[in-house]
Amino acid sequence: VAAQSKPLFPAMPLEQLVMALRLFTSARHEDHDLYLRILGEIPLQIRGITPELLTTCLRVLWRLRLNEETYLELFSMEAMNMIRAGKRRGGRTVRAPRRAPAPGRSAESGVASDVASPPEAPSPFTAEQLVRIGNALSQLSSQHPPRFIEVYHEQFALAIPRMTREECELVNPTLAMSPLMHDPLRRSFLERCAQVAAGKPLESSDVQIGRASC
Repeated sequence: VAAQSKPLFPAMPLEQLVMALRLFTSARHEDHDLYLRILGEIPLQIRGITPELLTTCLRVLWRLRLNEETYLELFSMEAMNMIRAGKRRGGRTVRAPRRAPAPGRSAESGVASDVASPPEAPSPFTAEQLVRIGNALSQLSSQHPPRFIEVYHEQFALAIPRMTREECELVNPTLAMSPLMHDPLRRSFLERCAQVAAGKPLESSDVQIGRASC
């Protein structure tokens, strides 16, 4: 199937290219040339990519352990452009805190608590997508463009107060300790984890309910 697919990639639309990338990866097909051929077509259509497709591309790169700097920078810069375009359409956004917030004053530092949520939700990426993008980038590359880091900080600051327990538990330790999550964000994230009991062992009643549902 891979051999027959390779000549078809130049004529495929972006969505089908990403689907082929994901499906061959899911099948654990080991063909470096196949993946590079698919990835080689994506830059030609990158302006039509959606947040979902971009997130999928980065997750696939991580699953393949394909640390290709060209594509990592391409997807990082496109994510940054999409976020900036969303900010221009949506108006003012809350910036990430520069200093660690004082106890009980998280709303004043730019990262709000449950009582005082920020006025805007992260856009165009959801909190889960931001986490998955950060997980992939932090595990594939130690170098990130400074402009992208700044924009990612801003969006993650907006996402933290709305993160669910499941979304908090998706954060990989490599992301939590990377430049994509500096000290003020890390503190706010840990506060949110405490609020939603992220990482807390399930109660015995929850385990029994889960077993019954299975």
